[in-house]
Amino acid sequence: MNSPPDRPLEYLGLYPKEVSGGNRRKVAILGAILMDADVTVLNEPFTGLDSDSIEALLALISELKDKGKAFMIVSHQLDELFRIADRVYVLSGRPAIVKKVIGREEIGKGAV
Repeated sequence: MNSPPDRPLEYLGLYPKEVSGGNRRKVAILGAILMDADVTVLNEPFTGLDSDSIEALLALISELKDKGKAFMIVSHQLDELFRIADRVYVLSGRPAIVKKVIGREEIGKGAV
């Protein structure tokens, strides 16, 4: 494929395999958020995104949280979670069990 399109409309007519993994992930995340559910579940939303896209996603989640929306985010990237989370559940083992719960007051204090 040639270089990626510069504008969103240039993606029309492309097959999913012709679009980068990061852009496919952005579309999937946007689709989940646009469902306008009370709670949106995101599984590893930061994987495959560049740093600018991660920052934009964190800002969007924060804005939606301020408007009363809730998110349950599964991620191995704790730094990003700690920036937006009210509570973090650390899971361990198979089947997974809750190893630790980190509240807002503990986030950023080396709580893991």
